[in-house]
Amino acid sequence: MITLPSLPTDNLYKFIAISGLVLVVTSAVIIWSHDKTLTSIVQEQARRTSLLAAERKQVIDTQALPEQKKTEIAQMEAQLKSGYKVFDIALGAANFYGFLALGLDLVALLAAAIGFWLWYTRVQVHHDRILAAHAKQITQSKSQGSEEA
Repeated sequence: MITLPSLPTDNLYKFIAISGLVLVVTSAVIIWSHDKTLTSIVQEQARRTSLLAAERKQVIDTQALPEQKKTEIAQMEAQLKSGYKVFDIALGAANFYGFLALGLDLVALLAAAIGFWLWYTRVQVHHDRILAAHAKQITQSKSQGSEEA
């Protein structure tokens, strides 16, 4: 009967743990970049809104609505409305990516914790016992050698 060699599970556990840590860092970068993008979109939309408000105030102050000003205001309002649509789409995308990154972060933390736990409990503990026994054996052989001398 042929026996198959056992897989090197210690490397698998280390791989899971390190992959989890890499995914945690990656998801943090995703969250940071989308937050930065969303902030710039919000700032641009606020700038457009304040420009439109200033233009309206100027027109109201002069009490004159020449045809050119009416068309300019209408164009600005159209741009502002399209900006709100873009803002809503970007906000939805940012929320989606934020939740996706948060979920990825939780899964990655869980994978890292499980990987490190499995590696420690199934591999490292035994290596520590072997190392301690070897160190004890060396210490005993040295102490026996010093007693004989």
